[in-house]
Amino acid sequence: MKRKRLIFVLLALALGAVIALAGFEAFLRLGARGYMRLVRTPPLTFQDAKALKVLCVGDSFTFGIGADGPESYPDRVQVKLARAHAPRSVEVINWGLPAQNSSEALLALRSFSQSGNILPDFVLVAIGVNDYWNHHLAAALAGENDAAALDRALFGIRSYRFLKIALARGPVRAGKFYAQPDAADADDKRLLAANERWSAAISKALAVNLSAIIKTIREGGSTPLLIEYPEGGATVSAAYEKAIRETGVSFISTAGYGVAAQKRVAYRSEDGWHPNALGYDFVATRVFKKLISFQPPDNQ
Repeated sequence: MKRKRLIFVLLALALGAVIALAGFEAFLRLGARGYMRLVRTPPLTFQDAKALKVLCVGDSFTFGIGADGPESYPDRVQVKLARAHAPRSVEVINWGLPAQNSSEALLALRSFSQSGNILPDFVLVAIGVNDYWNHHLAAALAGENDAAALDRALFGIRSYRFLKIALARGPVRAGKFYAQPDAADADDKRLLAANERWSAAISKALAVNLSAIIKTIREGGSTPLLIEYPEGGATVSAAYEKAIRETGVSFISTAGYGVAAQKRVAYRSEDGWHPNALGYDFVATRVFKKLISFQPPDNQ
């Protein structure tokens, strides 16, 4: 009798755990769907095949966090190109998604290029800073091993993704050091070692993803341009440099907003990292000049 009761209790606990996990998975999926609808900027396809078409891919830096209203760098590029190319139509799509990492950007671009929709003339890419915490280093989708492929497959389960990120204390703490270390962190030898180890791994995976992103864009018949973060950090910069060497992709430098360190605060939003309207306009001006060098207006 006691044995049957124990089995019954264990089965009930197992069933309860499955129900709880299913409920948690449903909650995460509903939340993710609502988030995507909130931040994805329509339209997601180009409307005019004869227009000058630019697709901007990235994270919150592309989305425009830190500035109010239509002041993201894609918004400002749209205005500048429309003035320069009038009366030709110009379409700039902001496909920035806050918190997106390089793996997710690569998958999104592959989906876009295979969609059968009108493809862009140019694809601007600024991605990588979120790889430090949203870091499923299944990351390197190109040339991934079996373990990475399994990790990527499981990453489709929101609960798995949540637990992996929540429990990965090493890279998260290293990411904290990378972003804004405090005095205790700066003296923590184990944290310094973790930062160095994870920085190398993340930079390597990001470089592979960037090269795969550039290849995907080119295979779709578009011209890729890689945009530097004004203050992206050494880990991202190293990955960019490697991808540029390997692919020869055109690069748009925005390092430090082109000013001395003590003057950069004027270009930052209140969060201390994202650009403000002035910062985004600086980036947009650099992007505009590069695009004009590729495709000057008829009146030039």
